[in-house]
Amino acid sequence: MNVSALAAGDPSSETTVVPAVARARIDLHLVPDQDPEQVVHQLRKHLDIHGFGEVELDVETMLWPAPGVLGTPLADATLTAAAAVYGEPVVYPQLPGAGPARVMLDVLGASTVSPAGTARLGSGLHAPNEHGVVEDYLDHVRFSLRLLEELCRRDS
Repeated sequence: MNVSALAAGDPSSETTVVPAVARARIDLHLVPDQDPEQVVHQLRKHLDIHGFGEVELDVETMLWPAPGVLGTPLADATLTAAAAVYGEPVVYPQLPGAGPARVMLDVLGASTVSPAGTARLGSGLHAPNEHGVVEDYLDHVRFSLRLLEELCRRDS
């Protein structure tokens, strides 16, 4: 569970009252085969059991998770290219987000991979101050070229 925003009361007010309303924006990162509707149902049940029945859930988007598949030509080429540019890669079986990867899986029947990008852990990914380092960008260019070479090599 990721809590991405919290809001309550009026920050410009000098009164010391407890706000009547509070809001939170959360997103839940699912694992393979978790049904998003079932997860929302379980969250509602959990809130009710623990005395938070008055909490309203406004569900905006639900996506099934998009697990990656190792052993495909794309995954193998990605691992080879990553090892050549970055050193031995760390492989995560699933990314925290689904988005376009799930659409690719559902519509095209194609699994995807998400290779290393140009951001470091401290780069503020998706934050207002997101930033990158030129050397990381150049490494990613080298990686992209190597991946294309690997895919061509495997296709011939």
